[in-house]
Parts: sequence; structure tokens; C-alpha cells
Amino acid sequence: MDQLCFIGVLNGDKINTVSIPPIAPGGTYTVEIPWYPPNPGDFVNDIHHFCLLARIESPADPMFSELSGVGVSGNVKKNNNIVWKNVQVYNNDFDGFTSLYIRGTERGWSKIDLSFWDRGFQDKIEKPFFDRGGEIKVKVDPEFFERIKEAELQEVKIVDENMLYIASPKARISGIPIYSRETFSMHFAFGVDVGEGEEVILDVLQQNTEKRTLEGGERFVITNTRKGRFDEVSKLDVKKDNLVYPNPADDEIYLKYEVLSDDSEVEISIYNILDAQQSMKLFSGKVHRGERFEKYDVHKLKKGVYILQLKVGDKVTTERVVIE
Repeated sequence: MDQLCFIGVLNGDKINTVSIPPIAPGGTYTVEIPWYPPNPGDFVNDIHHFCLLARIESPADPMFSELSGVGVSGNVKKNNNIVWKNVQVYNNDFDGFTSLYIRGTERGWSKIDLSFWDRGFQDKIEKPFFDRGGEIKVKVDPEFFERIKEAELQEVKIVDENMLYIASPKARISGIPIYSRETFSMHFAFGVDVGEGEEVILDVLQQNTEKRTLEGGERFVITNTRKGRFDEVSKLDVKKDNLVYPNPADDEIYLKYEVLSDDSEVEISIYNILDAQQSMKLFSGKVHRGERFEKYDVHKLKKGVYILQLKVGDKVTTERVVIE
């Protein structure tokens, strides 16, 4: 992975390289590589989200179809020697909701299942999330909520408009209809007891209902979270910063953000972090209060990693965007 820096903050680098011994067919071998998450306070936006990539290199098992100058996702899909895992890391400042995307990956209409797994995948877990009495509140987009109501709910309760409640490792939402490249947001709030120096994980997995193939997932890693249940958390307003998707993108990006007052000055720009000449002002002007959902054409930008900057009044937020 190439090293990326923005305003002096390291955004990507190689963690380490280890040797793997020969593994017999059907056998397994666990590789442990220490990783220390960056300080979330160093980032302006998307502060809890980290992408981990691992690759196996061997002359006896070369990459099947690795290309240069393309986005990471393309090489991950075409080469079984590369794996990609998204991780959300929270510390004891966590007191609200965090978001993830649900996206249609199949052409045309398909159905997906969502599961909530706290046992890990060969992870060393002393006490899983739900065994600790862990609870999750999930607030979803209104349109996606209507899709969920059509699906089969197992150990998932509808507790309010657009709100779900989960407190079981058997929780599953099966058969949610979704169209190709549709993207919806789910906002999570957690209630779980975690002692000092401990951490607990939760994987949210998206699976194709018919093919039973894994289409995506995200891991939440929670440390020293606020103790107790949802007596206080449920009273919080969900404050959403800019959400850009698809990401990686090709010709178009969609931007969702919230404006809190009328006649607010809004400016939206996108910058290539390695090439200052590759930049574009997407919008500048006054907008009324409310949630905005806008589409922008970025096909003239060359492939690379960009920073999208959203300025609403005096508040500035940023998000990394990959253009393929």
C-alpha cells in the first residue's frame, strides 16, 4: 500500500511483512501482525473508519489479474491473493451514531441478507458483544426501512419509525430487495460494557440471499465505550456529516449532507492529494435548511485518491474519495 499524507496526517502505509510456512491442502495457519490504530482525533471526518488490506505473494501462486493504475476494489475482486477488510474503531469518546453503506452489487434487482456477528473469524475473543448484554439501535433511511419491512426479521425488533433494535447473535434480516448501485445508509448506536484495556468487535455482513455469497461487510471495534444501556443514547439526535457514494466512484458521485439554517453559504470542492492541478469546485452558493442529496459529474478527473471538502458556513468537513 502506498503511503498517503494529508495535512501532515498519515492516511496509509505498509504495516509489516511476515513469512508464511507451507500449508497443506485444507489446512490453516494464523498470522498475527500487530496493528495500532491511528488516533481518530487526527482526522477531520470519517474519523473512525480504516481499511486494512493484506496480500499473499508467492512465485508458486502469482496474482491472477493484477492491474496498475486502477482502484483497489477491482484488484481485490479479481485476485484471491488480496483481501480487504473495513474496520471501525471507537474509543471512550463515542456517544452517538455511526454510519455504514448498504449497496446493491448485482446487476438489476437482487435480494440481500444482513447479519450481525460478534464471534469473529478465528479471532481471540474472551467474551462476545451480545454475551456482555450488548444492544444495538439501528436507524435506517426511510426508503430502506420500507424494504426491511418486506423482509424476514429474525431476532430484530422494529421499535420506532425507521428504527430497529438488536440484542441477539441470531439477529438476521433476510431477503431485502435492492437494485444495482442503489446505496442506503444505516446508523448504529451501541450499548455495551467494556472494561479498561478491553475491546469488543461486531461484524455487520451483507450476503446475497440466493447465491449465499458474501458481498461486503464492516467491522466495528469498540473500546471503553460508555457503560449502560440506551437511556441517554436514545435521546441523541442523529447528526450526519457529508456522505459520499459510491466510493470508489467513476463518473459520478452523490453527496448527502445537512444544512441547519436558511441561506447558508455552501462550497464543495474536490482535490487530488498527489496532484494539486487535479482539483474541481463542484458547487458554491446559498442553500436553504434541510437534508441535501446532490449528484456531481467527476468524469474529467483522472484516477486517484481525492479529498472532498464540504464547507457549510464556518464548518468544514472532508472525506476521502477514490476515483477509478
